[in-house]
Amino acid sequence: MTQTIRNFAKVVESCMAVAMAGFPEEMIVVKLAALKAFGQTLRRHTSLNHLAQAARAVLENEAQIHQMLIDLNRVDFSNVEEQVTLNPSFQWC
Repeated sequence: MTQTIRNFAKVVESCMAVAMAGFPEEMIVVKLAALKAFGQTLRRHTSLNHLAQAARAVLENEAQIHQMLIDLNRVDFSNVEEQVTLNPSFQWC
């Protein structure tokens, strides 16, 4: 279903452009702008859905959670902080 929604989001703008052939240009511009925003929203939501499904698969696996904790405990945050502060082009968002 998610893939169907993503496919729809990809083609809805061009389908509407074809369907509105002969309509006033101002109306076409407004409709296509709205559909572009709608398509982007659909893609964002389906991407978030995909990410949530992937995260759920990992978080339901105790072995993977344990390994993530081991990996996290191995990170040298002092070293990371030092590298970040030494990089003049780095900017916090």
